[in-house]
Amino acid sequence: MKKNVILLLTPALLLSGGVFLAPFVWLLFSSFKVRAPGSLMLQEGVSLANYRNLIADPFFARVMLDTIVLSAITTIACLVIALPVSRFIVSRARAKSLLLALTLVPLVSGALLPALGL
Repeated sequence: MKKNVILLLTPALLLSGGVFLAPFVWLLFSSFKVRAPGSLMLQEGVSLANYRNLIADPFFARVMLDTIVLSAITTIACLVIALPVSRFIVSRARAKSLLLALTLVPLVSGALLPALGL
C-alpha cells in the first residue's frame, strides 16, 4: 500500500521540487557569471568577481550586515510573540477555533485583497 502511495506522489513531488528549486539553481548558476557593464547578457566563463565585489564594496557589506541584523531581530520578535500566543491558543478550548482563524487572516489577506481589487 505504501509503495503505491509513493508512486502516486512521485510526479507531484518532482514537479513541485522542479518548480521551486529551478529558480534557486538558476540564481546560483548566474551568480558565478559576469556581465559586461551596461549589458544584461551574461559572459562565458565562471568567476568569483560578484562575490569579491560583494565583500570588498563597503556599501554591499553594510547592506548585508543590515539584512542579517534585521533578520535576527525579526526572528527573535516573532518567537517572543508567537510562542506565548500559541500556548494560549492551545490552553483555551473555548476560543480555540476563533483564535486559529484569526492567525490565518494575514496569510489569506495577501491573496484575498488583490482578488477583491482592494
